[in-house]
Amino acid sequence: MNVEITGKGTILMGSKFAADGPSDREVLFVSHAHWDHLAGLKRRVLESQTVVSSAATLDLASELLGFRPRNAFALEHNKSFRAGDEHLTIYPANHILGSAQALVETKQGSVGYTGDFKQPDTPVLQPDTLVIEATYGAPMYQRQLGEAEVAFVEIVEKCLKNGPLTVYAYAAKAQEAMSLLNGFVDANFLLDEECHKMAQVYSKHGYKLPRFHQLSAAKELDITFGSNTVIFKTLGKSNEKCIGTKIVLSGWSPSVINTIRGGYMIRLSDHADFTQLLQYVEESRPKIVYTDGSRSSYAQVLAKAIEKRLGITARAAP
Repeated sequence: MNVEITGKGTILMGSKFAADGPSDREVLFVSHAHWDHLAGLKRRVLESQTVVSSAATLDLASELLGFRPRNAFALEHNKSFRAGDEHLTIYPANHILGSAQALVETKQGSVGYTGDFKQPDTPVLQPDTLVIEATYGAPMYQRQLGEAEVAFVEIVEKCLKNGPLTVYAYAAKAQEAMSLLNGFVDANFLLDEECHKMAQVYSKHGYKLPRFHQLSAAKELDITFGSNTVIFKTLGKSNEKCIGTKIVLSGWSPSVINTIRGGYMIRLSDHADFTQLLQYVEESRPKIVYTDGSRSSYAQVLAKAIEKRLGITARAAP
């Protein structure tokens, strides 16, 4: 089966399909709307190239990029897109809104690409060749299910007793955090411009969020920064002067809860940990696995673990 991961992070599958990076292939699949997976769209893609993804991913990507990709095709889960005698089918991936896996089937065999995911709720593909993410592909990255989510809600509830707080997160992770607080925290949710744009897309696609407003409209709405105010800002602004207690959400946090200057850092991640990655491969049982080394320094570690523990041929690529 023809599979390659290029130095620019593009996943090449069969002869017609590319994923999550720049390519001149006929069809570009975008697994989800995070910047490291949108590189193939930044050049506004070739006139002759078709972009395939879920509808939510197209909407989120369009907000981030400031334009909608040409020849964009929104594909539903479990539906296929055909190019010549090859076809690509997308399946859900539990990561951010719209995340999807891809299964490409050709006369030579099948290849599955997980994109980014976590468990539970990500179905396991069973291709001949599997390309899997390796973000937390080392044994030191193992988590207790739900531990960080509970910690986040409890810390927000505690901090709000003393005044407002500001949560810093990647724009799409902010919506996951808001969803966790929905029903537990009665507060005014104020979002900076980028988080607000993403939240509108999440709401459009039926994601349950608490009522929110744009931060810049707080004065107009007569909202004061009191003990019932939760502000969400993008992670890149975390070094700015903070309103109230600071909470930083990062998957790379050393432990679940860490004390930092002005508040806390919480390890809230949308990626499979080491154990979940191995379990996925074990249930998939492909003939060969490629671990995505273009986005992770642990791809080689994961590949070795797959071979040693599961007896399945594995290679880090590129």
